[in-house]
Amino acid sequence: MRTDVLHELGQIKEAAARYRLVLRIKPDYVNAHINLGVDLKDQGQFAPAAASYRKALKIEPAQPLIELGLATRFPAVFRSTEQIDRYRRKILLNLRRFSARDLCLAPSERFRSGAAPPFNIQFHGRDDLTIKRAHADIFRGCFAEQTRTVRSRRRGLPRVGFVVSKGHESAFV
Repeated sequence: MRTDVLHELGQIKEAAARYRLVLRIKPDYVNAHINLGVDLKDQGQFAPAAASYRKALKIEPAQPLIELGLATRFPAVFRSTEQIDRYRRKILLNLRRFSARDLCLAPSERFRSGAAPPFNIQFHGRDDLTIKRAHADIFRGCFAEQTRTVRSRRRGLPRVGFVVSKGHESAFV
């Protein structure tokens, strides 16, 4: 069975073990480092997961999605509202760094790459819209030719929807 299928079936420890095996055979396989990082993060092993992303970034330093995943994917436990505010400012700064780059991924690749909004922002007691907009701006070019703007009845704004399913969330226009 493919390792990514094991992850999707919830067999995350088994998937991580297979990625480790792959990395013993081919230590410079970037996707195995990224996917191992995803699996470790999903097990709550944030420090080893971040280390796996850093290894991938060391192998492919010009890969902006690895850098974006490392910058936004790992949550923190906050002891004060000031820490939450600093974390959110850091996320926005990182997202704005990438907004000038032309990044385009299929939705499944976007999720596995780590280039998805941090899952924990919804628990900060703050408005998430700014961060979600900054995230959407990064991938704006992916949809320019494929979509047309649909205006809502209120104030002529485009309609935006969010899809949440097991393991990820996505936005659509």
